Amino acid sequence: MLLALKIIGGLILLVILFVFVIMITTLKVRVHIIYTQSHREVNIKFSIWKNLIQFKYNMPLEDEKVEVRFDKLEKMRRKYSVREQLDLLINTYSQTHTSIKRFLKDVKISYINVQLSIGTSNPALTGISSGFLYGIVGLVENLLEQLTTVLSKPVFVLSPNFNHKAIECESIIRFSVSLRKLCLIGLKIGRAVLMSRKVQKGKKKINIHIKEASS
Repeated sequence: MLLALKIIGGLILLVILFVFVIMITTLKVRVHIIYTQSHREVNIKFSIWKNLIQFKYNMPLEDEKVEVRFDKLEKMRRKYSVREQLDLLINTYSQTHTSIKRFLKDVKISYINVQLSIGTSNPALTGISSGFLYGIVGLVENLLEQLTTVLSKPVFVLSPNFNHKAIECESIIRFSVSLRKLCLIGLKIGRAVLMSRKVQKGKKKINIHIKEASS
């Protein structure tokens, strides 16, 4: 009996310690995107406690591997109709939009550097495309300032290629967020998704009963 109490007490202490660590920990994320003719991949690095603990994830953007990922997503998507997916998205966002806005404001973006080269082999069309992209860049900058906390001015460099047809990009993004707030928003979104699914199942059952009654 005494041993069992010691084990339970130890587990409770570990849980309290784990919660305390989450409360005070900041998660840092570095995203490096490379998209050129010879090299295409996304490298994501997660780290805490000044890189004492870190995790790296590499996602190649090769055509074959991307197709495989899309096939898996398509199989998951087929479980629900487009209308059901839209309803789920709308219902989930309606329940969590305030929390999401607060969470995004706590995301601190420390560095953004985007180098983009675009060419269409047509100088006039390249110029028009470049102007359009500059407009999108301005829109993105405004959204980042409104929705998040930007610590340093983002750098966007757009280089038109008037001689060749190509799209190349190299981007580095660094941001940080409280692990506690990340866990909380994850729980809220997960709860909202479960509730929305429950509502959808309830509607399905009602529709089935109506059809059976009318037939």
